[in-house]
Amino acid sequence: MNYYDDQWGLVMDSSNAIATMFYGQDNILIQKNEEDALILPENLDHITGSLDKALAAGCNKETSFYSDGSDWSSFVNSYKAGKALFVTLFPHSLQGIYSSCDFDSTIIPFPKFDEEQRDYYTMADIFCMMFGIPSSCSDDSFSGFMLEALSYESTETSLHAYYEVSCKYKYSYNAESSEMLDLIFSGIRYEPAMIYSISGLYEMISQTIPSVGENNFASLYASYKKAAQKDLENLQNTFEDLAY
Repeated sequence: MNYYDDQWGLVMDSSNAIATMFYGQDNILIQKNEEDALILPENLDHITGSLDKALAAGCNKETSFYSDGSDWSSFVNSYKAGKALFVTLFPHSLQGIYSSCDFDSTIIPFPKFDEEQRDYYTMADIFCMMFGIPSSCSDDSFSGFMLEALSYESTETSLHAYYEVSCKYKYSYNAESSEMLDLIFSGIRYEPAMIYSISGLYEMISQTIPSVGENNFASLYASYKKAAQKDLENLQNTFEDLAY
């Protein structure tokens, strides 16, 4: 099979797309209990079943592929050439897709686990969710205040211009895509295991398991669990020290 000469069902930017399929099936690895404490996942059967479906869609080498270091642009070039039925993208990629394809496309959310799942969910990517304040900053409180103020103001200004105007009208072809974007953005999920680097749990879903192509979650999780629990306890203690 060749990226550019053969037809594909699904092409992806990386194995992070497989993780996004997993999160689309109503999964969060780090949750909160009734005491508001962070806990490890309890419904492992649902996690395993979700991974089965994500791997079946993303790791079948006869129907799908994701780009790697040898050719990062292969997935999007394959789609632009009309060689793929589905492509996974960030919203900021819509402009490039719609301006360079000679066919129409429609946006859809990642699939649910089954018909009983109520809402659609999408993972917030690790590279798009946080600001950084250098450790050399002399007034971190003021920097934090300014970032909050800028984020608040951008909700009514730049976010509106980007999401409501650009994504929905400039870079979409139809009303259905606008509705799908609302479904996607209303179901954004943030994974604490990713944000706080809890013992490699997110990397297990996004890299380790997809690289094997088989669902070995049970054995991997058993080996990660003790360290992950320790990381959670340390994180919880940090939150308590910062409380004000």
